[in-house]
Amino acid sequence: MDITELSRTTSAQSLRHPWETARVRVIRFLLGKNHQHLTDVGAGDAFVIETLAQAGVANRYTAIDTAYTPQLIQQLQQRIAGLPVDFLQTASSAQPQSDAAMLADVIEHCEDDAAVLNDTVQTVLQPGGTLLITVPAFQGLFSQHDQLLLHYRRYTRKQLVKLCREQNLEVISSGYFFFALLPPRLIRLLGEKAGWWKTTQSIDNWKGSPLFSRIISSILWFDFRVSHAFSRIGIHFPGLSCYCLCKKRPS
Repeated sequence: MDITELSRTTSAQSLRHPWETARVRVIRFLLGKNHQHLTDVGAGDAFVIETLAQAGVANRYTAIDTAYTPQLIQQLQQRIAGLPVDFLQTASSAQPQSDAAMLADVIEHCEDDAAVLNDTVQTVLQPGGTLLITVPAFQGLFSQHDQLLLHYRRYTRKQLVKLCREQNLEVISSGYFFFALLPPRLIRLLGEKAGWWKTTQSIDNWKGSPLFSRIISSILWFDFRVSHAFSRIGIHFPGLSCYCLCKKRPS
């Protein structure tokens, strides 16, 4: 959950949306384990990096978000006390570079996505390090949901790969995920265009029961595993989200 959604959440204990819990499993799967230092750029409410730290993906973690204030950092530190996570408002060249980093649904919020990606690669990631990027897919699906979250754009897989290669990143793999969410998003988009409803909230304040949430999250995880298996042989099923896993080339 990003900061714009956190500001609309009515309770710190709000149930996580199935999309969010499924996505963090996707991120964990794609990143793998045995990293020394993992940096989450645009970490939002730190749910993702907290989950990855609990899973032992790396030895050390840094969460960076320009929206962090000293008060919010203190709240997040109290929430995840005991986990080796540092919080920063901005990346600094004085900070040690990481062998793994992620931009999880971040660059669509940036007017100049190439500049943000370049800054992450140069400031945060060490040569040979792994970078995972996830973004919303397909500009044709741009909707009130995107406007609510202050998105500038959505991406195709080819556009995301091209953006990464322009930053001299070696693309390891790429693909879409969450095919199952395309039909409801299309229906919602048609309803918006017809004026039948207006989107006023995103994944914040999810009202589904814990059991229903687990079922939907499991379906989305299975959806990803099927799509990922086919992508390994060059068949890319469409999905609501897109990812690109890269490595920083040696200087």
